Amino acid sequence: MREDTDFLMLPDLSNLHDIGDYYLEQMMGIEFEYCKEILPKDIRTRYEIQATESALSDDIREMLEFIPDRISYRGLHKSFWHADKPIKEPEIQVVLDSLFAAYFKDKGLDISREADLGTGKIDFKFYKNHKEKILIEVKLGNSLHSVEKGIKNQLPHYMDAAKYEDAFYLVICFTEKDLMKVKKFFEFYQSDRKIIPFIFDASKKRVASKL
Repeated sequence: MREDTDFLMLPDLSNLHDIGDYYLEQMMGIEFEYCKEILPKDIRTRYEIQATESALSDDIREMLEFIPDRISYRGLHKSFWHADKPIKEPEIQVVLDSLFAAYFKDKGLDISREADLGTGKIDFKFYKNHKEKILIEVKLGNSLHSVEKGIKNQLPHYMDAAKYEDAFYLVICFTEKDLMKVKKFFEFYQSDRKIIPFIFDASKKRVASKL
């Protein structure tokens, strides 16, 4: 029974072990490396893959959840506009590249912008090792046809070409109308791919004193 409990706790122990937190295994008298080694090879491999894949994916998800707050409440939306006109996609890539580089500074990641995959260029490629690798494709929300085509055809094609299994799909909206259309699309969108969509509301924000 004790060994069964140890095995069931392996995913949590693995995550803690990776960040140098050994308190739980010491408290319970569990030898993590021993438990992992006596698992059947296929199960051990699955645990190792899950641990590494989820780490980078979770980090990127946290980053993409952090940015909208900066856009809505910290004035970051100004970086997406030139006077009264939204910036173009190449300029958006530069803004995002700076944000990504700052967020993942000293994390041992290779972040490539406009990476050539042989059949086209992906907006961003994150690579840490052969198990931890993520693609990010960016689209503007002013064309729902382009948004739909990108996530159904373009990004899956890039994933196949690069042999990446995980990706994020980032849509930038500059108007409330576009934002509502894109949100409605993703409410009904389903995919068998490991693609996580994110929507950024980069519309101009009203000054609180004028509300």
